[in-house]
Amino acid sequence: MIKLSIGELEEAIRDPKGHRTKAIAKTMVKPYYPISFYVQLKNSIYRYHSSQNNPVIGEEYLTVKLAQFKSEIRKRQMFEQYYWYVNDCFSNGIQIFDWRKNITISGASADILLTGEISRWDIRDKGGYDIWLFRKSEPDGWEKELRMPLIQDRLSTLLNSSTDEIYIGIYSFNEKYKSQMSYSLQEINTAKQKLNSFLINYSQLL
Repeated sequence: MIKLSIGELEEAIRDPKGHRTKAIAKTMVKPYYPISFYVQLKNSIYRYHSSQNNPVIGEEYLTVKLAQFKSEIRKRQMFEQYYWYVNDCFSNGIQIFDWRKNITISGASADILLTGEISRWDIRDKGGYDIWLFRKSEPDGWEKELRMPLIQDRLSTLLNSSTDEIYIGIYSFNEKYKSQMSYSLQEINTAKQKLNSFLINYSQLL
């Protein structure tokens, strides 16, 4: 069985052969994961949540980690984005349930397992959950990505809730933008059908 990052699903659908070639190439070299500004920003947010939402803890972590970078402009932007996020949590009285959790999604092919990370999920005031994905920058048409209704469906199972009680959205840090929506059962079923069709075709490349 191979694991396919759900964040790469759109790329794999657009160009299955090209994606598979890149995936094979990655297994032949030692992976290199550069430490970026955005990675440090996300880690500082997770520190913030891990400290019972103490913004000072996250800020101190971010200060230490950004010391290795030279660009003062980018450092200032990271702090601005950090406090934009923290202020959003405070001002909206968000009830955070959990954060930074990995999920898996299976489909028609037993040879492929989709994997991904949920950045945060919250308890809604009127019942249900808000599911959030963090992004460095918002891509156009995120609502049309196949993974979104699939994640909504998977979280409804994991949280023992109906799909209409689950809302999925993004935090886009460069734009300081957040948005969310809930997909209908028909949209979810259509997404699952598309996923199964893709997985069957992709498995033939293995």
